[in-house]
Amino acid sequence: MRRYVFASALVATALITGGAFADPASDIEEIKAAEIAFHTALSAMDGKAMAAIWADKPYVTNIGPSNKRVFVGYDEAVTQWITKVVPSRYSELKAQATSVASIQVNGNVAWSVGMENVSGTNKAGEPLSFDALVTDIFEKDGGKWLMVSHHAQVPPK
Repeated sequence: MRRYVFASALVATALITGGAFADPASDIEEIKAAEIAFHTALSAMDGKAMAAIWADKPYVTNIGPSNKRVFVGYDEAVTQWITKVVPSRYSELKAQATSVASIQVNGNVAWSVGMENVSGTNKAGEPLSFDALVTDIFEKDGGKWLMVSHHAQVPPK
C-alpha cells in the first residue's frame, strides 16, 4: 500500500509539473536566458525574435513604461507593440536588465522582478535614458519558458 501511495504521489507531481520533475536551478537559468532574449529583441526592435519569446495566447499582457493602457492578446501585446508602437517612439533603443531582485518558480508559472535601463534616441532625435521597475511573468509551455506578461514602469519621483 505504501508503494502505491508513493507511486501515486510521483505520478501526480509529474502531471502537475507538465510531465517531468521540475529542476528549479535549471528553470531559473532558462528564465534568465528568456529575460536576456527579451531585452535583445526589444533593443533590436525585432518582431521575429520577440515572437519566439512570448506565448501565443489571448491572455498575454504588456505594459511598457510609456504605455497609457494595457495591451492584451498576442497580436496587440507582442506583434503591434514591437513592430508599430516601439518603432513609432524610438529611432534607437537599448534595453537591458540591470538587476534581478527575485525569480520565483511555482509549477508551470514563474515571475521575475527587478530593474531595467532603457536608453537611446526618440523619434525627435532627443537622447533618452531611464530606469524602470519591471515584472515579467512566464508560463512553461512545451518544455519552454515563454513570457505571458511584461510590466515596466518608471519609479515615481
